[in-house]
Amino acid sequence: MDSTALRSSRFDSQAKTGKSTRLGWYKGYKLHLVTSTDLVPLALEFKTANVYDSNCEQLVKRLYSYDIFILLRDAAYDSIKLFKIYDEISINLITDINLRKAKSYSSIKNEYRINNLLYLQSPIGEKIYKKRLSIERLFSILKMRYEL
Repeated sequence: MDSTALRSSRFDSQAKTGKSTRLGWYKGYKLHLVTSTDLVPLALEFKTANVYDSNCEQLVKRLYSYDIFILLRDAAYDSIKLFKIYDEISINLITDINLRKAKSYSSIKNEYRINNLLYLQSPIGEKIYKKRLSIERLFSILKMRYEL
């Protein structure tokens, strides 16, 4: 799962201003997308650009009917709230670590985040997390082919 920035025209009254790592500050929307590793879209959601990536509970609820073992996400989704939601539906959430204001990994205190960190640092965790790049490829295809 990941999100990508979608710019809007300056005349779009519903678009909001948000920050993207690629675009910096922009006016528009975000596309949140969940795909399988072979790039089959499973669920998607559009939000205004000012909504944080971790505020996607409705998209998570659409995943109940799928038999998902692990969901890979980047550090923007490192949220205790999301770890709890995924734990309730028996999906293992694997995210990169967002250190926030912490200076090191040793300062992480939450059980979900500690388990996530330990898994990421394991050989199998490193190998599996690299598959997250497949969604980046899909966003590239969508933006080039469909001019998103």
